[in-house]
Amino acid sequence: MRANKYFFLMILAMGFLFIHFNLVSALSRGTSNQSLGAVSLIDDAKICIGKMQSLNISTARVNESYNKAVELYEGQFLQEQQGKKANYAFANDSALEVCTIEGNAIKANDELQVFLEFYNNANKEINLSAMDKEYGDIIASFSGERFEDTSRLIDIGYQRISEIQSSQTALNLFYSTTSQGIKNFLKNNWKGLSIGGVVVLLILIFFWKAIVKFRIKRKLNYLNLQKQTLNALIKRTQLDYFKYNKMSETEYGIKIEKFRELIRDVDRQIPLLKENMIKLQKKNAVIEEKKKSRRRK
Repeated sequence: MRANKYFFLMILAMGFLFIHFNLVSALSRGTSNQSLGAVSLIDDAKICIGKMQSLNISTARVNESYNKAVELYEGQFLQEQQGKKANYAFANDSALEVCTIEGNAIKANDELQVFLEFYNNANKEINLSAMDKEYGDIIASFSGERFEDTSRLIDIGYQRISEIQSSQTALNLFYSTTSQGIKNFLKNNWKGLSIGGVVVLLILIFFWKAIVKFRIKRKLNYLNLQKQTLNALIKRTQLDYFKYNKMSETEYGIKIEKFRELIRDVDRQIPLLKENMIKLQKKNAVIEEKKKSRRRK
């Protein structure tokens, strides 16, 4: 009788151990390292979306990637709970994609702010209607969340502004240095384009040095204006970070480094333009000296 009692207790203990083992196994399946890692990446993705929202950047694209990551995670987590093999790689990729897009978005947003201030200042002095298409492409790329394209299109925008500035400077100088008689002549004798072309060519040759000098001065003015704009943005960013706590340390570092990179680019261009200006002035001085020497003779 006593042997049967011990046997019954042993069977009961083994039953409890079996139930305990299954319970621990079930719990461990729901909290694997792979599962926890995926959850961490999804949480990071949520933070990245919050950063974009704080800057009023459209988040439709990242929301799609985020929802995809959550959906893939839930599917694999269910597999894991059922004791099946789970693979969180695709969920991880979708979560990582959110923060990659967020980084490109913040970079594009900073560059767009600088470009718009530069564009608006330039538009006060010259007519930029000729680059309406390029301007529209830049805005459309950002609003359409094609942040990777925004930076490339902004570089094209700067080049286009420089081209328009150069062409309008040459045109304005031409009109300011030609007499009313020549204008009337060209207007009244528009059929003689060949003769008119020769006249225009001679005038441009005569005033070419003045045109080059004027273009250098204008370019220097624009570079100085761009540098002032960037310094103002750095001060504003520092206030937002140190005084108002409107951004994280990472976001602050990215913005400040980008602004300083643009300033360094401006600083590299200014000495070259000044050097060209000095060479031009020296050349003009030599020519004037030769003219004076001829007069004395």
